[in-house]
Amino acid sequence: MKKNILILLFCTCYTTMFAQKYMNNLAFNGEYFLSNDSFNFILSNYKLNTPVYQYLDSSDLWMGNHSALIADSTGQLIFYTNGCSVGNKNFEMIPGTDTLEYTSIVITCPYGQPNLNGAFFLPSLTNPNEILLFHKDDQFTTNWNWIFATSYNAWFTVLDKTMNNGLGGLVSRNNILYNTETCRDGFQAVKHANGRDYWIVMQDFDTSTFVTFLYTPTGFSVPFFQNMNIPLYRGGTPNAIFNRQGTKYATTAWNNNLMLFDFDRCTGQFKYNNQVDTTWQYLGFFFCFSAKGNKIYRMDNSDKIYQYDTADVDFNISRDTVAIYDGFFDGDSTKFVTMFLAADDKIYINSAIGYQHVINKPDLTGISCNILQHSIKHPASVGNAFPNYINYDLGPLLGSPCDTLSILTPALSKGERVMQCFPNPATNEVNIKINNVPLGNYTLSIYTPLANEVMHIEGKSTVKDFTKTLRVQSLASGFYFVKLQVEEMEWYGRFVRE
Repeated sequence: MKKNILILLFCTCYTTMFAQKYMNNLAFNGEYFLSNDSFNFILSNYKLNTPVYQYLDSSDLWMGNHSALIADSTGQLIFYTNGCSVGNKNFEMIPGTDTLEYTSIVITCPYGQPNLNGAFFLPSLTNPNEILLFHKDDQFTTNWNWIFATSYNAWFTVLDKTMNNGLGGLVSRNNILYNTETCRDGFQAVKHANGRDYWIVMQDFDTSTFVTFLYTPTGFSVPFFQNMNIPLYRGGTPNAIFNRQGTKYATTAWNNNLMLFDFDRCTGQFKYNNQVDTTWQYLGFFFCFSAKGNKIYRMDNSDKIYQYDTADVDFNISRDTVAIYDGFFDGDSTKFVTMFLAADDKIYINSAIGYQHVINKPDLTGISCNILQHSIKHPASVGNAFPNYINYDLGPLLGSPCDTLSILTPALSKGERVMQCFPNPATNEVNIKINNVPLGNYTLSIYTPLANEVMHIEGKSTVKDFTKTLRVQSLASGFYFVKLQVEEMEWYGRFVRE
């Protein structure tokens, strides 16, 4: 049975633009060499039109499929992880992070978890100095059958970037977010339509259910489950990514079927549009969106690259082969391995050795996208260590019901309109008190963090000091937002229902 877990962080609300222009500045590539017990890094900065590469001969962390990092607005690395521990900008392991919680019959740490998109960083919404790392554990079958690899827990670890003279330190480790079996891969987050909060998305194991949390300055909502009622996932390794705009979500099923969904950033709802490529494709779970989100690129058996238009009705019919491996060989094959969209709007594709391929204009149709094979040569193998990125720059969805945080926080331009909600937390009743309310007809509403109205009261205010007692014993445990509207004036508050 699934458990509803509510984690509340009781602290002062902190609204921040911490993550502005943090997107995709950096990427790790590299290969672990058993011969010299070191790791060769390629730290790439894609902030400029021409990527800048920094080559490092060692690190305390060995990177693999499970890779995530976060940088500041200048492209300076803050933290990175391989799923087993966390490193700082000096490529040193942060004390206390050497045992990020994991459960596995076959222990892969400290060499890095094998998940695809199994972790990501988010800036704290309550403390400008803190960064949250969300990560999963792994459970393998004894024969390493990757199809049935699962995760039994989703965690978050809190880090402070100002500790240890700016190198960062551990605040708390392995806080449980969700403790029910899910797919180990495809752990993602996307901005809410208000431009501040985050939807956290994972996929239930062996079902067609999405599990979604909303992260706000108050904490995490209870999990929200959406069953798509389609043959979505039968195994534990679906890759999954959002487009930059947060409106499209692509994922793969156990047999590598590519599926595309629409996503509503305001409600957190997915919609399946029958856009699917059912072609069996070995290693076909690596794919990415173009910068404008109008195209998807995907590999077929490592020697072809397909392009899909997200407006197409049927991917099986409309896919376009835009590249075929040209046979280039330099001690090993340079076939296509992994791909990701960088901040310069180009798509970079790794090979098994020190070469990268580049899609220079991925928003264009067909061969106009201009794929240059083995156009970048590195001194070390680039392997498959591309990090999981979140679009921290995504702003509010203009014109949507959630574009100004009107439900979630008061607008300062409307003056100091303070609503008192007490007791807080509340059990059976919550009292609403507001001073200097004009006389007239009013509407009082209570909303969930998903912007769903759960209580609606209309009346007429006859005194300037407005008071109202609301019976909330029928509401589920969680936090709620209150809105009072009198004519064109609005007041906002919030409370927790225990």
